[in-house]
Amino acid sequence: MKSLLDHFRSKPDWQSEDPAVRALAVLRLPASEAETLLTIARADPEARVRKAAARKIEDAEALAALSSSDDDASVREEAAARLLFLAVHAESVEEAAVPLAALGDSRQLATVARTALRPDVDCSVRIA
Repeated sequence: MKSLLDHFRSKPDWQSEDPAVRALAVLRLPASEAETLLTIARADPEARVRKAAARKIEDAEALAALSSSDDDASVREEAAARLLFLAVHAESVEEAAVPLAALGDSRQLATVARTALRPDVDCSVRIA
């Protein structure tokens, strides 16, 4: 049983025992909390919490790892969707390189080729 002092030493909501509370708290975390989001995406036992964290991650390398190694398909799909977003919205060819390298689906690569902000983002090598 919690003591009265423990009651006042509250943890952040993303550390709650309730997965629904953790998932909502993750969505409220600012992107500037990148390390916390990465930790949650890699280690939370609930897929919906990891998926919520993946939705907020901007690090393409971390997303690439999640998209290929998470145990849950929905988390892998969310990470791949974020990679697609990062590739399409990259402001330079260099910025698009990591997300493009991690995308494996030819439909995703075709989407990048058609809709990238930068017309010089070249997906043709990967689409073949």
